[in-house]
Amino acid sequence: MTLVEKSLDQMMDEISFTYVALAESWIPERNPESYCVRNVPEYGVYVNLSPRYLERILTAIPSETEIVPDHLLRTVVAQVMENSLTRSHNTDLSLPISVKILAGENGCIIRIRDSGNGFDHQQALQQLRTGGSPQYQGTGMGLLVFNLPLLEVAYEGDGSIINIMIPKDYRAISLEEAWKW
Repeated sequence: MTLVEKSLDQMMDEISFTYVALAESWIPERNPESYCVRNVPEYGVYVNLSPRYLERILTAIPSETEIVPDHLLRTVVAQVMENSLTRSHNTDLSLPISVKILAGENGCIIRIRDSGNGFDHQQALQQLRTGGSPQYQGTGMGLLVFNLPLLEVAYEGDGSIINIMIPKDYRAISLEEAWKW
């Protein structure tokens, strides 16, 4: 993915936006089957999205976009959702997360918004680019995934809104192949 400085309107223009394919506000504690909480000794409490809930989001991508979710796309969406739950919400599972899929003839946008305080994503990415380790809980895997050139990711405001733009010509590749970039 490539981190870009684009507004949602710019991304919508690029995909020739025509309709919203999915719009929901999700409160995790009301759907305990959609996540699991685990304690990772090195990093503390971590919230994982269930594969079933992840598939529910990805199957909402309209077939006319011709986008077939692959392992990389699943990893990206899971990382965004799990970072929102674990970091931004500090594992407060009563806070809502909204998920929207905006579709158009040239692709789609997955827009994820959490209720947390956000974070300085530019500082964290700069630390990763210069060989440092971000000063946030976790491994930094989510931020590394966002630096792959296949998709475009844009943060809004304080980092609590993330737009993932998936072009119509996106084709499934293996995660190993993606890491070559």
